[in-house]
Amino acid sequence: MPPRVPGFSVADVLRAFHNDGWQIGEGGKHTKAEKDGRSVPITRHHGRDILPNTMGSIIVQAGWTVSEFRNLVRGRNRDGSRHSRNR
Repeated sequence: MPPRVPGFSVADVLRAFHNDGWQIGEGGKHTKAEKDGRSVPITRHHGRDILPNTMGSIIVQAGWTVSEFRNLVRGRNRDGSRHSRNR
């Protein structure tokens, strides 16, 4: 069962995917993140946070731990170190 992860907006999720090198595409009611043959749909919840269970499912589908996701949202690498400026 995926973890329950409350308190994140669609913008936070997109930032994490961007910081981890995923390609972002728009379509229908979902935004899609793609990388290495994987695809993760991200629901658009205008004006509110993504539901905790849905957020946990997105993290699992991306192959992240909750800690790695939080680091990516803060603009850090998955291991918590800062991104280099040469990226």
